[in-house]
Amino acid sequence: MVQRWAIVCRGTNSTDECLAGSRNLAVWFEMRARVS
Repeated sequence: MVQRWAIVCRGTNSTDECLAGSRNLAVWFEMRARVS
């Protein structure tokens, strides 16, 4: 999970985008966990 966040952070130019991407990933993984 943390490694995936790091990839998102490297792909963005600002810390705000990095944090937003991390939150989005966390929500996405949580939703997937509930579905499966």
